[in-house]
Amino acid sequence: MGNHQEREIGFHLEQERFVTRRMVVKIGSSTITGNTENLDVNFMENIARQVSLLFNQGIEVMIVTSGAVISGKRGLGRVDTVLDKQVAALYGQPELISEWRKTLNNNGVKKVGQLLVTDIDLRNVKTILSKSLHFGVVVVNANDPVNNYEMKQFLVSADNDRLAGFIAKEIDADTLLLLTDVDGVLDKSGKVINNFSTKEEIVIFSASSLGTGGMSSKIQVAQEFIGRAIIANGRSENVLLKVARGEEVGTQFH
Repeated sequence: MGNHQEREIGFHLEQERFVTRRMVVKIGSSTITGNTENLDVNFMENIARQVSLLFNQGIEVMIVTSGAVISGKRGLGRVDTVLDKQVAALYGQPELISEWRKTLNNNGVKKVGQLLVTDIDLRNVKTILSKSLHFGVVVVNANDPVNNYEMKQFLVSADNDRLAGFIAKEIDADTLLLLTDVDGVLDKSGKVINNFSTKEEIVIFSASSLGTGGMSSKIQVAQEFIGRAIIANGRSENVLLKVARGEEVGTQFH
């Protein structure tokens, strides 16, 4: 019996356990590095473990990941301008995908695909991604070395938040999980808002120290997503599994 058939059977056996069929997980720069100057390989291993468990139960998972620039900065001197960051991304993307492939392979995902997108590609990803997700886990990033300035600033800006939202919509994902460094959207007293339902909520907008995103971009993307969107702490125990089971974690957008 083929791997895809086995996963389909696994999905039907577990369909009462899981409330998601296709999930997009977005991981920004500060989250994947733990606010350091290097990839947090232990964090990536933990995410890969959860992704593997879901994949082998028939859940299709796509990872939208930042981290190319931080991976390629070493030895380049000052990396300040857009051009500097594009050069760093050129050298860092192979390191980033290599680490994802290794951690996912180690956790039982045999096929790991990579998609680097530019503004030209964004409208043409649905068919290829929908089919690819049947066979393995796809890792997506903006193709920073050749992205033009306008795309970086307006279309997939905010550390891939918008890219994740766009991809999730294009492939008809039912769940969009935006991982961050805090437990969710916070109100003015610092408590997590479990269910974000109105624009009148008073929230704390905090930009990441390493990333280019912040809570405001995540809230906007989550509100625009048609399915179930969650903003949660990437280091919360088994956060992907809890979201896939429909458990309450982080801030929920419906």
